[in-house]
Amino acid sequence: MRNKLIVLLIFVAGLGIGFAASDAYQVSVNGHPSKIQVEKDKETLLVPITLPAGGENDQFTVTLHRDDTAKKVDVKIESPKLKLRGATDCYYCTGNGMCANDYPPGSGRNYSNLTDGGCNGTGRCYHCSGTGKL
Repeated sequence: MRNKLIVLLIFVAGLGIGFAASDAYQVSVNGHPSKIQVEKDKETLLVPITLPAGGENDQFTVTLHRDDTAKKVDVKIESPKLKLRGATDCYYCTGNGMCANDYPPGSGRNYSNLTDGGCNGTGRCYHCSGTGKL
């Protein structure tokens, strides 16, 4: 009887820890849901964002909006450079708009089932923003 009580106590404690861990924030990058895991340090949220460094002087504007009641973090990444989209198919994703670094493509995860840093877990090609056109 004592062993059953101990097993039940461990099960209930594990269930409680599981419910506490499910209180995570949902991240969306440029309006697309992401699989990025947010870390919390006291009252500050840490959101790991990946930016491509294609040229010598790339510039990006990153805007974060935190909504504590909905447990969401919206990330907006913009590049002020001239956009030339629509002329040719994207050669990184072969025109389908899915992140080629993901496994399977477009899943937001890599071969180890971890969040892919290239597309920030969105599953969208980061070269064409998921449009399939450059």
